[in-house]
This record gives sequence, C-alpha cells and structure tokens, in this order.
Amino acid sequence: MLIIPTKTSHKKPYPAISPERAELSQAGRTILVTGGGLGIGFAICRAFIAAAASRIIIVGRRTSVIDDAVTKLADITKSQGRDTIILGKQCDIANLDSSKALWGQLAEEGIIVDTLVLNAATQGGPGPILERGTTKVWQDLAMNVQSTIYFTEQFHKQPGNKKKYLVNVSSAVIHKFDEPVRLLPSYSFTKNSAAFFLQQAALHVTAEDMQIVSFNPGQILTDAARNAGFDETSGIDWDDENLPGHFAVWAASPEANLLHGRFVWAHWDIDELLSGENEQKLKTDDNYLRLGVIGLA
Repeated sequence: MLIIPTKTSHKKPYPAISPERAELSQAGRTILVTGGGLGIGFAICRAFIAAAASRIIIVGRRTSVIDDAVTKLADITKSQGRDTIILGKQCDIANLDSSKALWGQLAEEGIIVDTLVLNAATQGGPGPILERGTTKVWQDLAMNVQSTIYFTEQFHKQPGNKKKYLVNVSSAVIHKFDEPVRLLPSYSFTKNSAAFFLQQAALHVTAEDMQIVSFNPGQILTDAARNAGFDETSGIDWDDENLPGHFAVWAASPEANLLHGRFVWAHWDIDELLSGENEQKLKTDDNYLRLGVIGLA
C-alpha cells in the first residue's frame, strides 16, 4: 500500500513548480538530457527553456529524432524570446564506448554540464523475467543501470567546484507490485537498481556538491505508450506531460535540497512535502522516502 505524504496531488503543472519562477532560474547553466528528443524528455527540455537555461544538450541514439527535436526546441526558444542554445549529441547510452566518446567530446569542447537529467530508458519486454533470457535482461541492465552509473561518474568528476544537480526520471514500478509491474519485470528490476545506485551515491556526496533527486513522472501518453497500443480511450487517467517537465526543473533547484538521495512522485505537492511532519521526517529520518525492505527493522 502506498501512503501518499501530501493531501494535495497534482496531474498537471501548478505555480509552485513553474519554470518561470525567478527562484527556479537556470540562467548560466548547461543542461544535458538523455532521451530528450521525445516524450517526457522533450517536455523536460521545453521546461528548461522556459527557465532560461543557457544551453540544453539532447542525447539520443537516433540522429533523425535528435535533429527534429533540436529544430523544434530552437523554434520554441525563439518564440519565447530566450537565448538558450540547443545542441544534439548522438550516443547509444547502452554502449559504454559510445558513452565514453560523448563525454570525451564534451571535455574536448570545454563543455561543463551543470545539470544532468537521466531520462532515457528501455522498458524491456513483457512476460516472465526468466523467459526473457540472460542476454536481453543484461541489455536492459546496460541501458537502465550501466548508463546511470557511467553518466553519474562522469558528471561528478567534471572539473570545478560549482554545485551540480542530477535529476533521475524514475518510475512507480520500482516500488509497486501490481499487475503492470508483473507485465514488465525487467523494467521494474532495472529501474529499481538505477534508483538504488543513485541513493547509495547520495550517501557519499553532499547536496551542496551534487544534489540527487529521483522521481516518478506519472502516467504520460508518450509516443512509446502509443506504440504499445495505448491512447486517449484506454481508460487510463493520463497526466499532463508538462507536470514532470516542470517538476524536473524544480528538482534541479536549491528548493529541492531536502530531497537529496530520495525518491518522490511528481504528483506530490511540494509545499506540503517540504513542510510540517514531512519536513521533520526529511530532516531527521534517514530512511524516509528512500528505497528499502518494508517490514524489517
């Protein structure tokens, strides 16, 4: 049973997480978004444009998708009167050599990433995990876990003492055990592993050094969901894709400091989450909103 820590739950953006708030300004920052060409990743890029980010780097596997997204985001930037530079970088994040080449190129170009958004992931395939086969499950691990480890390491080891922000687009499947999770067991297993790795990493870096926040973006009708056979008539109460987009910008701000190393839902009202009993738990309970085994002391 999920105990929701806030009385208020949102399905679309609301003022407290608006990227146009001065307190959430991303001016002067370079943002790198994996899987930023489509769906939630694209919505996150839009939100960072609204927050006046200086540069947004889209990382993706397919050049055609990257080029299309760069063109669209550049048009959005122009229409909003922003100066955000949009760059596209081809990279298969499941391939370690490809990832090494990307970070090597960034270093050669003198680009320092201030905010890393880990969004790209594979859902794997449906059916029992023991029938998926070792090779395919290992490929899922490379995409969802190895990439998280490598990108986090490279992000953290960049030169300079400027505070870094890492935002991990996770999923509710990392802690739920209902039918959807059983349909995609490899996705649940690997996304849980990625979030747990970041939780462990947060134990060894302070929020002032590299703030790490993982969050569930909600149920978004993305192109991937449509390709899986879902649409507006599927009986699912879909969330607005701009909710995780705006939440990602907020998570990359000092206001989310108390959530360092924690997992939250984009739906939860941040004013309630960071006040009263929740605030006290975040300050005093090291296990609050962290992954673990429920029921064991």
